[in-house]
Amino acid sequence: MNTYSKKILPARELREYSSLLEGALDLHVHTAPDVFQRAVDDLEFIEVLDEIGYYGYLIKNHFTETASRAHLMSKLRKRTRVLGGIVLNWSVGGLNPNAVDKALSLGAVEVWMPTLDAANHLKVFGEPTLTSVQRIKVFNSSKKKTDGITVLDANGDVKPEVVEILELIAEANAILGTGHLSLTETYKLLEIAKKVGLRKILVTHPEFKATKFSIEDQIKLADLGGIMEHCAVAGYDPKELADHIRRVGINRCIISSDAGQPQKGHPVDVLLKMISDLKDYGFSDSDINRLIKDNPSKLVEYHP
Repeated sequence: MNTYSKKILPARELREYSSLLEGALDLHVHTAPDVFQRAVDDLEFIEVLDEIGYYGYLIKNHFTETASRAHLMSKLRKRTRVLGGIVLNWSVGGLNPNAVDKALSLGAVEVWMPTLDAANHLKVFGEPTLTSVQRIKVFNSSKKKTDGITVLDANGDVKPEVVEILELIAEANAILGTGHLSLTETYKLLEIAKKVGLRKILVTHPEFKATKFSIEDQIKLADLGGIMEHCAVAGYDPKELADHIRRVGINRCIISSDAGQPQKGHPVDVLLKMISDLKDYGFSDSDINRLIKDNPSKLVEYHP
């Protein structure tokens, strides 16, 4: 049993967290159970968040849908809203409209394009994992998928199955997450998403090593309808983060912890550090509220 939650339950510390985090919605959290080791599981996490007063969090898992898990967590009738989604890696069939349809039917609020299995991820890291994570258990298999997934065909056009997936997301009024796609793929994906009427798009961690987009590109992607989801990626530069948010525009950004990895720490601590960093660079409480409460809530408040 993870004991982290016991660490921050004293009333004094909870008051300090609550003053900044009450009403927060973290749309990028890695909790257990997972194939990778995680710092905290959903049951432990929600107990802490209920005490602090979070509005909610979205469970992200690179290997399986989390909407069904979120539904069961919600049955606990806690204060905190738990949300789920699906990442289109090989474990769910890759760019699989059927898997997307079923996840959305289960209540998924976000569909991410491929992450660890994306061709762009493999190009940058050389393998479908991250050096900072460790699997719970390793199975040897001769049937492992090794080809990277791309949303573009040989002609550079968005694949028909991807268009179908975007239409499904639009119909469900859910969120499109761009995952670990390349910049070229991300541009073309957003162009088609706009054409099919998709209104909620998160450009996933544009400061991450595999998706490190220039501020000029971030602004252009925001002009195409994307919301920049700034995360606590390894070694992020607080000054750069503050500059990017200001230049893109606070109303076109959110911040998420992207935490739960043991070496990164508890998602609450990670989100609080991001907030502290931004306040050090002149962000007001009103600015912070838009980034962690108002803007994220708008992405899920009308979800069926």
